[in-house]
Amino acid sequence: DGYVHTDCPEDSTTVSKLDALAAEIKNTYESSTGKTITRTSTWRHCHEKGIGVNKHYDTVPVCGCFFLSAPTGSGKMKFYPEGEATIEYDIEEGKYLVWDDSSNHSVDKSQADEIRAMITFNFDLSS
Repeated sequence: DGYVHTDCPEDSTTVSKLDALAAEIKNTYESSTGKTITRTSTWRHCHEKGIGVNKHYDTVPVCGCFFLSAPTGSGKMKFYPEGEATIEYDIEEGKYLVWDDSSNHSVDKSQADEIRAMITFNFDLSS
């Protein structure tokens, strides 16, 4: 149906940025919420034209997504707060989003001719 998780091959550029990016997301989240988090998992998505991510929610306290590449036609990331209007964010290269696990979310099917690439993070609350 065009909604799948497609893993990207690892390359040295992507791998070298992961820890610094996760640390930036962690620091931003902690400074804005006062809560301490620890990264539990990281993975990459590479979406060809017609591929997106179905509406779902995660089972970890905090999630984040960084857009490595976002060619024209990449679409939007959408959040579906219960009882509220859908919130949409344009997918933009170099931008990241962080949200709590109770937020159902999806990523539009890409309409771009080039690959849309993302890095996704899960975080746990630290004691």
